[in-house]
Amino acid sequence: MKVRTMKRIIATVEIWKEGGMFTAYCHELDIASCGHTPDEAKKNLEEVIEIQIEETAKLGILNIFLAEAGYSQKMKCSRQIRS
Repeated sequence: MKVRTMKRIIATVEIWKEGGMFTAYCHELDIASCGHTPDEAKKNLEEVIEIQIEETAKLGILNIFLAEAGYSQKMKCSRQIRS
């Protein structure tokens, strides 16, 4: 059985209103999502970030993705999203 260690990433989230929707954008990872409320946009962004990390890990390029975003494995990371 493979045991997976979950690390955390600290990222900044910018949220703004566009028309009737809110957009949440993470500058560090260059990922965006949207929702009907600021909280929904942030929650959707967290989900998209999780999916991106899972998929890049499956492809074997997670370290490259994180390095391009300025993260390293030596950094203490947390999955806290600040807005």
